[in-house]
Amino acid sequence: MNEIRGLREAQAILGPFCLSEFSTVCELRFYYCKSEAQPAAMLEMVLQSEGKDRDFRMHLRFAGVTGLRLEGFGSALTQIMGFEIADIADRGWEGLFWRIGDYEDDKIEFFCHTAEIAWVKPILP
Repeated sequence: MNEIRGLREAQAILGPFCLSEFSTVCELRFYYCKSEAQPAAMLEMVLQSEGKDRDFRMHLRFAGVTGLRLEGFGSALTQIMGFEIADIADRGWEGLFWRIGDYEDDKIEFFCHTAEIAWVKPILP
């Protein structure tokens, strides 16, 4: 079973948590990165938590993104109430190890090669 890069560091800051606690989309950036190894579609997003003693922001980074689908983004504050990152390595899809989605409202879905929690920071009052 794969582990999301940066997960242990996030757990050290937050304690036990569910990704679905980070439901408010603060930033979403999709871009194409040329590298010597291979070009890759990248997606970065910053999500904000709700319901903890303190609110936090989490920066997620995904590489090798394919099949990106978004619904209901852009008109107002976007919330992904059922955000999840699922390990799909056992499916044997070449170069794709993660499925990112929304199990509540189906607002986002894509597949990728790597998933990483780049940072978690508290929101200062």
